[in-house]
Order: sequence, then structure tokens, then C-alpha cells
Amino acid sequence: MAFLWMERTKQGGSYSRQRAESENHVVVCATQLQTDVIMDFLNEFYAHPKLQDYFVVLLAPSELDNNLRRILSVPLWAQRVMYIQGSALKDQDLVRAKVDDAEGCFILASRNEANPAAVVSPGLIFL
Repeated sequence: MAFLWMERTKQGGSYSRQRAESENHVVVCATQLQTDVIMDFLNEFYAHPKLQDYFVVLLAPSELDNNLRRILSVPLWAQRVMYIQGSALKDQDLVRAKVDDAEGCFILASRNEANPAAVVSPGLIFL
């Protein structure tokens, strides 16, 4: 029971201001957390030697499934990745992820979607 409470607290938490000011981080926004998409992103991102010290903040409205939770608890990822349950369309969630201090922001679309732009939001404009 205590483990579940701690996990829920982490998901509803925020990336600390102190960490945001002292570490480089990027925010990854997704509408769905698909393990293969997230792992492909992380492996590709960390393949670059200059990005080894960056921290990744995952921001998505859905809860982590057991498979992704298990993967992100492996020390390699647990020290580099934080998950925050929230939406890129809500200002308070972007503040919790410290997007204003981030070095970059990535938006991941579902691989199974015929029209990836439709997954993100009708309120976003693509140029």
C-alpha cells in the first residue's frame, strides 16, 4: 500500500526548481505511453555522447503501465528519467515539468495513428 502511495505521489509531483536550475533536462510530451515508442526515444536520445548528463521528464495524461514502470525502475533509467502524469495542454502541468527551464521539448505521437497530427490536439497548429 505504501509503495502505491509513493508511486502516485511521484506521478503527481513535479521536477524540482533546484534540479531544473542545476541540471540540463528535456521534456517529452506524449498522449499515450507506448513502451516501444518511449524506449526508442530514450535509446536514440542517449546515444549521443553530449546528452549523457541530461535528465528526461516524461509528461503524459495516462498512468504508467506495469511494463514501462518496470523498465523505468531499472537503475540506468531511474537515474535519468522522471514521469509526471499531466497534459502538455495544461499550464500547471508544464510548470510542474519545468518546461521554461528545459533545454528542449519533444512531442511524441502514437505510431499506430493514421494521422499523427490528430492525436496531439485540434488546438495546436502545425506549420
